[in-house]
Amino acid sequence: ARITGYKDKALNATALTSADDSLARLERLEALSQRLLDRARAHGATQAEVSCSEETGLNVNVRLGDVETVESTRDRGIGVTVYFGKRKGSASTADLREESLEATVEQACAIARFTEDDEAAGLADAALMAREFPDLDVWHPWALDMDRAVDMGLACEGAGGEARAAGGRPGRGGSWRRARCAAPTWPGLPAGGRGVAVAGR
Repeated sequence: ARITGYKDKALNATALTSADDSLARLERLEALSQRLLDRARAHGATQAEVSCSEETGLNVNVRLGDVETVESTRDRGIGVTVYFGKRKGSASTADLREESLEATVEQACAIARFTEDDEAAGLADAALMAREFPDLDVWHPWALDMDRAVDMGLACEGAGGEARAAGGRPGRGGSWRRARCAAPTWPGLPAGGRGVAVAGR
C-alpha cells in the first residue's frame, strides 16, 4: 500500500544506539580467532590466518511511493587458512559449535596436506605486518528500525521527483550495515575492527 505523511517526520532525529556492545562482540571474535589459530598450530600448521566476522543490516527499496522490499540481514562467517610449508588449505563455516570449529580446522589442514607446493604461498614476514591500528572513526551505529528506514527511503524517492519528471528511472533504496571482524595471523599480530556502512541509490 502507498504510504504517505513521511515528509513531516524528523528523519534526522534517529538516535545513536544507547547500548552498544560492539567492543564486547569484537573481543569475543578475537578470542575465537586465537583459539582457531592455536588449533591450527596443534594440527601441525607452520602458518595460519583466521577471519571471524558478523554483520547486521537493513535494506529498503521503494518505487513510486510504494515499499517494494524490506530485508533484514544477520550474517556471520568463520574462515581458516593454514599453511604447511608452501602448501595451503582453506575452509569456512558459520557454525560456532566446538565440533564444527574443530572440523573446519581439520578440513583446512587436510586440504593443505594433499595440495602441491606453491612458492608464492605463505604469509608476509611478521616484521612487515601492521602493529598500529588507528581509529578511523567509522563506527556510528544507529538505532534504526524498519519504520524509520521506510520513512527515509520514501523521503529519498520524493526528493528525486524532479529527476524522475526529467526522464530518470523511478525508485530509490537504501542500505544500512554494521560489521565487526577479527582477522589475526600466526605468526603475526591480532587484528580486528568494526564499521558502519550506509548507502543509497
